Amino acid sequence: STLGGLTLTPGVYKDSGAPASLGLTGTLTLNGGGDATAVFIFQSASTLITEANSRVIPVGVGRRRFAPTHPLPVPAPERS
Repeated sequence: STLGGLTLTPGVYKDSGAPASLGLTGTLTLNGGGDATAVFIFQSASTLITEANSRVIPVGVGRRRFAPTHPLPVPAPERS
């Protein structure tokens, strides 16, 4: 699924399944419609591939916050 050149509203966006990846070529605009709590979720079974000079532009949204769908591992505390 190619995301470049699109303007998306809040929601969940998944890859099309074949190939199992999301591609960003150019500019992707995320339009929250003035909703400070707007959420955009991108799910891919494989990878997110970005082309050089690609960009994501948030419009009409609150604070920008990006989080992985799977939590990052936290190292175990060192034992003394």
